[in-house]
Amino acid sequence: MALKVALVALALVAAVLAAPAADLIHSLPVYGQLFFFFVASALVAAVLAAPAADLIHSLPVYGQLLSNNYAGYVPLGDGRKSFYWFVESENKPKTDPLVLWLNGGPGCSSLLGLFEENGPYVMRHGGNFIQNEFRWQTNASILYLESPAGVGFSIDSDPPIMWDDANTARASYAFLNKWFELFPEFTTNDFHIGGESYAGHYVPQLAEQILNGSNTVLKSQMKGFFVGNPCTGDIGCPNPDPTLEVYLRYNGFMTLNPNIPTDANANYDPYDLLVPTCENDQLMSRVPFAHPVMDAYRRKKSKLGDAPAPYGPCADNYVTSWLNREDVKLAIHAETNVSWVTCSNTLNYTVNNGSVVYLYERFFAETNWSIMIYSGLSDSIVNFVQTQTIVNSMNRTLKVNEFQAWNLPYVYDASQTQLGGFYLEFENGFSWAGVRDAGHMVPQFNPPAGKELFTSYITTGKPGRM
Repeated sequence: MALKVALVALALVAAVLAAPAADLIHSLPVYGQLFFFFVASALVAAVLAAPAADLIHSLPVYGQLLSNNYAGYVPLGDGRKSFYWFVESENKPKTDPLVLWLNGGPGCSSLLGLFEENGPYVMRHGGNFIQNEFRWQTNASILYLESPAGVGFSIDSDPPIMWDDANTARASYAFLNKWFELFPEFTTNDFHIGGESYAGHYVPQLAEQILNGSNTVLKSQMKGFFVGNPCTGDIGCPNPDPTLEVYLRYNGFMTLNPNIPTDANANYDPYDLLVPTCENDQLMSRVPFAHPVMDAYRRKKSKLGDAPAPYGPCADNYVTSWLNREDVKLAIHAETNVSWVTCSNTLNYTVNNGSVVYLYERFFAETNWSIMIYSGLSDSIVNFVQTQTIVNSMNRTLKVNEFQAWNLPYVYDASQTQLGGFYLEFENGFSWAGVRDAGHMVPQFNPPAGKELFTSYITTGKPGRM
């Protein structure tokens, strides 16, 4: 709507400047002509700017905002409203890339990405926000969408509908169209979609909506997408994963002798084998397939109930407490009667057991998008063996016949580099990258590597810029 109003305003200005109306303007004193042009320019600028009502002015116990932040609702009809949080680039928001970020689940809030992974400030154990040295907003604007309606602060219809991948993709596409009407100044920026986990379904299916849709401006903006540790094929997520046992054995979490069982009480984080455990019911419930840690966790829960995790509350707990403060809800323009949770266990969602590989095949044939899949190598939930098996099944031709190294700046001396991992570069702008020392949520478990991989993608379309 805002874009339409802007066009009308421009048309009115043009009409006034045309004869004979121009004669009237020119007959005014100089100060009268200046006043007219000032009012006309202000009208056009107002309708071509972001909604002032959604601007966040300050946040309790958060830190100084490093760029413009906006948050609020975009109505989708039938009582549904999508909640978004938009963080402008700290560099050149008018020209820097615009990225839509989606967390997975299904049912998990993308504000997890904002506050625990790639945002300007991230929550740490103890309940304190710290400025994120490896935030992604230094050279890109990031739009976080809580999707579908019923997740986080987003509001579903009453009664709620049954969600699935197809109507989630349609709703997200409708959201984007309405959001760009609110923020028309971003309709010329390069646009990308990113996400992780079950967003391995969300992202390519939303990309298909853009490819099929009538919004030609958005279609021309779209430059590609990237997904981390994604649910992609018909193995794992939530199907049985034949690669899991291989992965665990060759990472030392199961013996190579299949006749020797692993201690059933072993306690480790299946989302990252290298970090301390921090048990979270909402995340654990996202693993429906057989997994030794999940099975042990469920047995322990049945015996002990809600015993405290050995390393104290997770960052998730602190984010949940903070977002449910009334002063925070008011600051971000969220409905105060909505209780925010990390991952909804009440969302009616039919999980897709099928593969989305066919969508990749279509994108390879019909677009010139840059598409990157990456895997945190320490993740056992969507392990890299599973993902690389699916990537290999796509039968793409390698552009460079080598398992190439990609590097990142050394944290303690930026003049040096360290190995971030290895990657495969295929024809048609497609790549897969492994990330050392990172689990399921790469930007959370290895922020420097996550930042470098993101920067490399938005600047070169693939890993390995250094």
